[in-house]
Amino acid sequence: MTLYNLNYGSSYATQANENVIENVIEISEEKIKIWDIVRLIRLKVITYDDLSDFSDELQLEVKRILEMSR
Repeated sequence: MTLYNLNYGSSYATQANENVIENVIEISEEKIKIWDIVRLIRLKVITYDDLSDFSDELQLEVKRILEMSR
């Protein structure tokens, strides 16, 4: 099983210093559903570009769904 790391980082300021929060999501193409990927993109957790390591077929299907729902 191949795992892909999709990184999403955000930062926020505290009173004394600035902290960086990084969330790492590990998903495998075999286990995740296309609708889950679409939802993560819509929630801005990941971007479409994060799917570059996935199959062309999966990328095209995600793109089709995203364009359909505009």
